Amino acid sequence: MKKRMEIVAVKSGKGGCDKTTATINIAAADAVLFGKKILIIDTDGRAHTTSMFCDSLKHQIGDVLLDRVNALEAIEHTRWKNIDCIGCSEEINDDVKELEKNIFMDPMHRFGKVLNKISEMGVYDRCYIDCNQDPDLLAVNILLSADRVLIPARSDDYSLEGVHKMMDWIHQVSPARDNEIKTQVMITDKERNLESDDSVRKIKLLFGDHVCKTFVRHQAKVVQHSYKPAIRTPFVLAKKPSGVANDYIQLVKEIYEYE
Repeated sequence: MKKRMEIVAVKSGKGGCDKTTATINIAAADAVLFGKKILIIDTDGRAHTTSMFCDSLKHQIGDVLLDRVNALEAIEHTRWKNIDCIGCSEEINDDVKELEKNIFMDPMHRFGKVLNKISEMGVYDRCYIDCNQDPDLLAVNILLSADRVLIPARSDDYSLEGVHKMMDWIHQVSPARDNEIKTQVMITDKERNLESDDSVRKIKLLFGDHVCKTFVRHQAKVVQHSYKPAIRTPFVLAKKPSGVANDYIQLVKEIYEYE
């Protein structure tokens, strides 16, 4: 019997909450350090996740959603063990608008059908989806098909609003689903000051058991360097892992209950 691929969306209702950083490092740790076969799908038009993992891009996720190519043609193998990627480009916004107009493609469930076909291949343990922050058609597609949503939140009130929005969107799509989405809030930039501590207390008070116990500490230099083209290495796979890298590795252990 073929294994079923778990679908993990990384999304927040606000920008600047480390969605891409979290996607890259959680997926990389899960694949390389814990041996899971991982597919990453980038759906954010800024394409930072795509540029991290893909040396070239023949096709992107919009091509798959609109049946220009099948999913297999769009999957790019990466230089990292156990990591494949379907990339994205700024064209995704136009592709989503085109999908909205095509009722015969069942636009509300199109992404889910694509994911089901990929899952039927029996290749991947998990698919991580790097999402944008918008409540658009793509967001509805993803929330209707995701098994798990990881919600990054920095330790400030700005991110708290993003978590509120995400929980509300999940609540709104829940009646259209057959099962409950597992939701986990991740503190991805914990600073060492009273304001940060206060924001974390608010998040834990409001969202309780949904909040991961592992916090990713603030370390600006490490966050900045991962996007330099010459480096293009997730923190967790660096030769000398930083404190942030170790935090992400511990976070993956907690999320999936690895020993």
